Amino acid sequence: MKVSIRQLREAIRDILEEWQDKIPGGIADKKKPHDFDQKALAQGVEVESEHTSDLSIAEEIAMDHLAEDPHYYVKLATIEKD
Repeated sequence: MKVSIRQLREAIRDILEEWQDKIPGGIADKKKPHDFDQKALAQGVEVESEHTSDLSIAEEIAMDHLAEDPHYYVKLATIEKD
């Protein structure tokens, strides 16, 4: 599923306003979307949306990855190029 940057930003804005933790036990459980670099989070949501059609789930997965490593998606993109 390909998602435009505009759609991601709108979804992230909507999620920021109503954000709730849906997956208990993640590394980012005590964090909110605004705690992360928004460009990195949008990149993460785009990657994770390949695995789910629920953008809030994709965002939460991305937040967990970014909480572990703020450069997770930059590194992933580099690995996927090889």
